[in-house]
Amino acid sequence: MPDNSKCVYCGSTNWGTGCAYSATRIHYHPNDPSRCRYCNSPNYGSGCQLNPPTGIHVHGVGGNVCVYCASPNMGSGCHINPMKKMVRSESPQKMPFLRIQIMVKYIS
Repeated sequence: MPDNSKCVYCGSTNWGTGCAYSATRIHYHPNDPSRCRYCNSPNYGSGCQLNPPTGIHVHGVGGNVCVYCASPNMGSGCHINPMKKMVRSESPQKMPFLRIQIMVKYIS
C-alpha cells in the first residue's frame, strides 16, 4: 500500500473533500489497490460516501483483482460494478461512463 499516494488532480496526499482542481472537489487516488480511490477505505461494495455517482468503493489499480469486488476473474459477472463487468486495471481516462456520471451529478 503506497502511503504517499497523491491525488491525480492536485497532488495532495489528503483524502476526501477539498480538492481545488477536481470538478467534484473530491481528492482522487487511483493507484492504491488496497484502498478505495475516493475515501481510503479498505472495504468493497456500497458505502462510499465520496463516490458521487454510485456510492460504491472502487479500489486502485495494480492489485490483479477486480477493483469493484476483489474477484480474480475477468469478464462479465461482477455484481458490484454498474456495468456488470470485472475490471482489473483501468485509468480514469478510460472510464467515460463514470466520468460522465460524475459531471452530471456535479452540474445537477
